Amino acid sequence: MFRYQFLYGAILVGLFTFVIMYTDPLAMLLFVMMVCLPVILFLLHHLTAFFLSFSIESPLSIATTKEQGSFYLTAKNRSFFPISHCVAIVEVRHQMLGTVEKKRYPFSIPVHCLIKEEQLLTMPLSGSYELYLKEVVCYSFLFLFKKKFFPKKKTKLFRLPDTQLMDLPESLGTSSEQDGNLFSSIKSGDDPSEVFALREFHDGDALRQIHWKLSSKTDSFIVRENSLPLSSNALVFFSVLKETTKDFPARLDEALSFTLSLGLSFVQEGIPYTFFWYDPSIEQIKYLRIDTEEQCYHAFYELVSTPLLPTLPFELPEEFVDQPYLKIVASPSVSLVLENAYEH
Repeated sequence: MFRYQFLYGAILVGLFTFVIMYTDPLAMLLFVMMVCLPVILFLLHHLTAFFLSFSIESPLSIATTKEQGSFYLTAKNRSFFPISHCVAIVEVRHQMLGTVEKKRYPFSIPVHCLIKEEQLLTMPLSGSYELYLKEVVCYSFLFLFKKKFFPKKKTKLFRLPDTQLMDLPESLGTSSEQDGNLFSSIKSGDDPSEVFALREFHDGDALRQIHWKLSSKTDSFIVRENSLPLSSNALVFFSVLKETTKDFPARLDEALSFTLSLGLSFVQEGIPYTFFWYDPSIEQIKYLRIDTEEQCYHAFYELVSTPLLPTLPFELPEEFVDQPYLKIVASPSVSLVLENAYEH
């Protein structure tokens, strides 16, 4: 923008010199108009800014297996003056790796309308990409002034890895369901054979959940919360540590591909499994019971939205201490480790 201001200043100096050398009324009028033009443009540009709004949106399908995805920049101009040149600055964060890249997207806004422009985004690795519309810069006519907007809008895109169904050990499909004695210690469920917790009655609770004997000893109704059974034929633990080596992104991509392929293979064979990983936001291991393809993808989306740590506080929940499990890692030589489990 500075070069346009410099060029405009040079034109003014030239006109002023021409007016001094030649006392021509038309030259004087032109000079006065050129002096007043920046003031008029400044007022119009800042007045128009009150009628502008910006946002960022995901497409109908936020998940893709392609390296190139897309999103939408939306802008609304409720004024009667067009904005010929705008630049949106979008921060793209890979949520697992924590890498941030700034990208610039130029566009224009016609008079009194809402535009929704599709923009392309390169996603070289699998995982969750958070798109943050950090800033929008709007330039005035002749590029003499600019106005900055800070929408602070976010959206997400997911790049799914390539998957391939696997041949699973026969023992996984024939092993016992652990007799239904394994229940979650952090989440309630619908199994009446085990009590998860006792609490006061809330609106919407079923009357059959009331603990009548205990309620008779208190001034309020006490409700039983049922437990969530975790019995499954396989336990899978995602245990990938963040590294700074150049080949780590490729190895992480391979581990994610292996993770989703393994989960889909379990579902394809009708083998229920429990998938767990460490979530720094809650500072503990998070786990989900997977029975369907939809649950498998849901768990994968949650996983790739979780940042990796350089060290992993590997402490299994008490429910899994004595259970064998499959451990997924990202090393130069292997993506899966059998931890005291399912070896023949």
